Amino acid sequence: MPIGFAKNILAGSSASAFANTQAATWTVLSSHDGFSNTDGKFNNSLMTDFDGSADDCDSTIRIYPANTNFRFNKNFAYTIEFFLGFSNGSNVTQSHDIFEITADHTEGLDDTTTVNGRISANGANVFFATEGDTGGVTYSRSNFSGGPIHVALVSDGSGNQAWYADGSRVMNTTYTTTASAEAVALGFRGSRNASSPRITFDEIRISDIARYSGTSLTVPTSAFTTDANTLALLHCDGNLNDSSRG
Repeated sequence: MPIGFAKNILAGSSASAFANTQAATWTVLSSHDGFSNTDGKFNNSLMTDFDGSADDCDSTIRIYPANTNFRFNKNFAYTIEFFLGFSNGSNVTQSHDIFEITADHTEGLDDTTTVNGRISANGANVFFATEGDTGGVTYSRSNFSGGPIHVALVSDGSGNQAWYADGSRVMNTTYTTTASAEAVALGFRGSRNASSPRITFDEIRISDIARYSGTSLTVPTSAFTTDANTLALLHCDGNLNDSSRG
């Protein structure tokens, strides 16, 4: 059963053992499609839905850190990471947005005027773009043939932003935005047909530190656990729950 936009689920714990004092909210935008449960990297994951009439899935994750001044811009360190996959090997029929940093939780994919970090797909390719280089880098869909891969967008808080894909740094640029971006958008936005691939998401973690540096990283081999720097942790185990508060 698809998870609809009205079913934002907050984490059930009332205690706050870590940095943030409220759960993040993951919301599917009104009039856009939702997610279905499917096999994941470690347990279950969520796959963008398609019912034959809704062309796209568009959702946002809004965080509520203890530091209410936190934003996704050059002045802050952060890491946004998750496992990303495709449901089949068919080519994408047109350009589709998959992920980007967005101004707020109402904006969604493909509506931003400033690209602060983006993943898109077109044909047989996936493109990673930073705010410092919107041209992006081409990453072949064949790299996903073995299943979902780990991707991470890292800001060091000193004006550098990098993309990692499957353990390797694929982009590393300087960026200058000081925009008050407070959310991330993800899904699979754009027209498609019933045979088009759908996108799978698993283990989404947002942190207020740069968890990775250098030209490579060790790909996580188990589900994430929360710590003092976790702002949002979504295991995608058939729901939109945030588990960041422990």
